[in-house]
Amino acid sequence: MSVGYSVALIAIAAFAGLAWVTQQWLLSAQKDNATLINVSGRQRMLSQQVALAAVQAAVQDDPAARDAAQEKMRRGVEQLKTSHQAILYGSDELGLTAQISDAARQYYVETLNPQFDEYIELSDSLVAEPAVSGDARLQLLQKRSETVLVRLNHAVMLHQAAAEADVAHLQTAELLILLATLMTLLLEALLVYLPLLRQLGQTFAALDQNKALQRALEAARQARRQLDEALDAIPVGFAAWTQTGELQICNERYQEMHPQLAPLLEPGVRYVDILNHADQLGVPSPDT
Repeated sequence: MSVGYSVALIAIAAFAGLAWVTQQWLLSAQKDNATLINVSGRQRMLSQQVALAAVQAAVQDDPAARDAAQEKMRRGVEQLKTSHQAILYGSDELGLTAQISDAARQYYVETLNPQFDEYIELSDSLVAEPAVSGDARLQLLQKRSETVLVRLNHAVMLHQAAAEADVAHLQTAELLILLATLMTLLLEALLVYLPLLRQLGQTFAALDQNKALQRALEAARQARRQLDEALDAIPVGFAAWTQTGELQICNERYQEMHPQLAPLLEPGVRYVDILNHADQLGVPSPDT
C-alpha cells in the first residue's frame, strides 16, 4: 500500500514538474516568436523608409534637410542589414535565437535573400553617392522596395505560422501531460485508495464485532453476578456438578459449610480431587 502510494505521488510530482517545464518552454517560445515577428515586421517598414528617404534626399534644395534625409536612409539601411542577419543567425542584442522554421529559412535562402541583397546593394550605392532628381536609381529602388515588401510580408506570415504551430504543439503536450496525470490519479484511486477504503471498512466491521462481543461478555458477566447473588441468598449450601464430576457453581453457604475445602471450590475442580484433599485433611467430604 505504501509503495503504491509513494509511486503515485512521485508520478504526480513528475507530471507537475513536466507541466511547469512545458509552460516555461511555451512562454519562452512565445517570447522568441513575438520578437522574431516584431523584427521581421519592422523590416517591412524600414524597406519603405529607406526608399522614401532616398527620394527626399534627392529633391531637397536645403543642404541640411538633404543631409538629414541622407542620414536617415543610411541608418535605415544599416538597420535592415543588422536585422536581416539577426533573423537568420541570431542576435543577443535583438533577443533573437536564429531558430526560425525550416520553411522560413528555405524561403529566405531561395527567394528573399537574392532580392533583398539587390535592394541593399542599390541602397548602399545611394548612400555612397546621393541621387539627384531624375536619377534612374530612384525608380529602380522604388520597384525593388515594392518587391522586397511583398517578400517580407510573406516572411512574416511564415514566422506567424511557425509560432502558431509551436503553440499548438506545446498545448498538445500540455494536454497529454494532463491526461497522464488524470490517469495516474485514477490508477491511484483504483490501486491505493479503494483497497485502503476496503481495509478501513473491514477494520470498522471488526471493531463493531468486537464491541458486540464485549457487550455480550458484559451481559454474561452481569447474568453471572445476578446468579451468584441469587445463589448466595439461599440459606442452605448449594452446589451444581457436571455429569463428569466437575464443579459448575456453588454458593457462599456451601463454602462456609466446608471451610477447609473452600480454596478448592472453584468451577472446574473435580469432585474426586476434593475427596482426596478432604481425606488428607481428615475433614468430611462434601456431598454431590
